Amino acid sequence: MRKAGLYQRNSLNALMLKEFATYLHETLEIENYKQEVEDVARFLYFMNPKRANLNFVKKFIYFTYVLNALKHHLKNQTISGYMKHIRRFVRYQLKATNLSVQDPELFQHCTFFMNVTDDMLKRITKLASRENVGKR
Repeated sequence: MRKAGLYQRNSLNALMLKEFATYLHETLEIENYKQEVEDVARFLYFMNPKRANLNFVKKFIYFTYVLNALKHHLKNQTISGYMKHIRRFVRYQLKATNLSVQDPELFQHCTFFMNVTDDMLKRITKLASRENVGKR
């Protein structure tokens, strides 16, 4: 994690992360929600160390470069976990906030991000499964 640059994170007190934590804990009743919020905070820090925001969905090509760089330092299972958490964070922004009204352009970028990362996640999950089978 440290080699990959995912050791530092945005503050968990950032409003969007606090709201996401509340959503995970109270709405979805996820017991280990703190780990998921920390993963999202690490990823958001990696994309923008100054503050947590959704602007990474506008820079999709940079997102793919980051994923490719992480493949050199992390196992596919770890990358898959990060992607699932990031996707749930973006899905939360799409469905549980008024993003479509506040920022329609960002809403469209988030929708595009979800559509494109769906195939990417399937591929990484498949590679992670192969890694696990290879260990047996």
